Amino acid sequence: MLLVKNIEIRFGDYPLKKPLAIASGVIRNVPQMFVVVEVSDGAKTVKGFGHNSISAVWADRRDLPLRERERQIKECVERARRGLRGFAFSTPFDFYTKFALKNRTQLPNLAYVMALSPIDLALWDAYAKLKGKSIFALPEVKSRMDHDRPRTVRVMHLVGMGDPVHSIVRAIKKEGIAHFKIKLGGRPDADAKRVNRIAEIKGVEKVTVDANEAYGSPGDLSNFIGLLGSRALRKLLLIEEPFARNSRTRVNDIGARVPVFADESCADHRDIKKLYAQGYAGVALKPHTKTFSGTLLCLDELRKRRMRWTIMDLTTAPPIGYLVGVACGSRLTTIGGTELNGRQYYKNWKRLIRSFRASEPVGWGVSEALFKKYRTAARGY
Repeated sequence: MLLVKNIEIRFGDYPLKKPLAIASGVIRNVPQMFVVVEVSDGAKTVKGFGHNSISAVWADRRDLPLRERERQIKECVERARRGLRGFAFSTPFDFYTKFALKNRTQLPNLAYVMALSPIDLALWDAYAKLKGKSIFALPEVKSRMDHDRPRTVRVMHLVGMGDPVHSIVRAIKKEGIAHFKIKLGGRPDADAKRVNRIAEIKGVEKVTVDANEAYGSPGDLSNFIGLLGSRALRKLLLIEEPFARNSRTRVNDIGARVPVFADESCADHRDIKKLYAQGYAGVALKPHTKTFSGTLLCLDELRKRRMRWTIMDLTTAPPIGYLVGVACGSRLTTIGGTELNGRQYYKNWKRLIRSFRASEPVGWGVSEALFKKYRTAARGY
């Protein structure tokens, strides 16, 4: 058995150069959570590193001030930190099934899983180091990937509700991007008009639309689809999370026209059975945000039901969160590629990415010196 001897958690922030507007609110800052765990196998002790973005705007839709939602997330993390000292486990799956899923709090499920995800990533890092392997060489990880070796990641560009159309043209010309994920606001006329306009742009080959729970009924969503032009319909790959995360709405009829994928309504692998029964075609995986352990188990459930998946972002950044999204995107066969929007919104993205090097042969590949460098760069909040 492995033993958690100590765990250290710090919060920081990478400033955004522009707000990101989604249906659930406007994201003006993206808190960063950094985790260091010390794990022993009895013979030696190693440090595992975990990190990811934390967004209460996306994960917690309760009618509370944002500061209060963020405070409760930090309080939850602190309780987990105290509870994990002395925690014995065989694999990081034990943390997920025996700790994370057994210790619910007042937080909504999605916010709770998001809050614990950097801890899960740190435990995987330590576990792989004790095994002397990289994460993707571990049998329990490698067996769930589609490809043994990383392949080129097809990047999906996010078009937030407030983003100008000329940003799409720039992404096509400067980065060669052809797939665009468009945020919807829940108004069929306005949403369809915007999607139709984007679909007409030369170089836009595929589009995905993400409502972030904005639509109130299947009728409204059907109206939106009915207002799309033939070009937009040909390019539309899927509709992501149209209804509230706790909705019991069946999407079979809509899915017969356009595949419907779940995001916020899939907090952990146990949700997939219900989503399948409701007619969802697949799930938006977030291996950096909904725990890496949970993502691996989600893949099991999805394959069992012959459902599909894509990899979506939470405005992740280096050192760990961004790496996990890219690494999974390069080893899984996804619908439409992998969303990576940190490059669009972080103020100092060029500096953040220029400093990044996954140089270590074990774990996530991030050295202690590099991890500390990023943690120092994230100003406290």
